[in-house]
Amino acid sequence: MPEIFDKDIGTLIRLDTEVDVSTATFVDIAAITPAGDKILLDAEIFSTTIIQHIKTDSTLAIPGIWLLQAHAVFSEDLEFYGQEVSLTVGAAIAPPV
Repeated sequence: MPEIFDKDIGTLIRLDTEVDVSTATFVDIAAITPAGDKILLDAEIFSTTIIQHIKTDSTLAIPGIWLLQAHAVFSEDLEFYGQEVSLTVGAAIAPPV
């Protein structure tokens, strides 16, 4: 069963970095699409170790298996990448428009 659907809007995608990101100056999520393209997703700090992306109609909108990795920048000389995780995006059965 898919974890989220391509037509979802507002779904929270949370990644636990297992590192205190409260002092990070920038966070995002690196992603590899099902087609193999590398993109960046906007993110924000949710809690001490968790960052989140709020899904829009144009993000994570391609059905298939996505690879996601948290990214936090603390300074010019210090940045952190979290564990790579997979997320299955299913095709929603949307009503005709």
